[in-house]
Amino acid sequence: MKIEAVEHKAVYPDLYLKNRNTLGFKVRTARYDVEKCILYYFSRDKKESLKSVVMAKRYRDELFDYFLTDVCFAQAARYQKYYFALFSGEEVRYLSAVG
Repeated sequence: MKIEAVEHKAVYPDLYLKNRNTLGFKVRTARYDVEKCILYYFSRDKKESLKSVVMAKRYRDELFDYFLTDVCFAQAARYQKYYFALFSGEEVRYLSAVG
């Protein structure tokens, strides 16, 4: 996996509030490098509330693939912690909001 090509910043446009209850997430990876990306998220005060969603590879340019997903919450989308699992062949890497 080309880890130097992986990028996610915990600010717009990689993380953004679509509406009061929905957060949008984006991860950039090297083109054709990562087969699957899973977003794991939970409330910062309830670690047992861990949930996951497989992100969709929405578009590709000359150098990168972009995985995106929206997560809807029952209440206002705030105080969420999250990390990503990136799968490339047999290799799995984890990426948090801070790297």
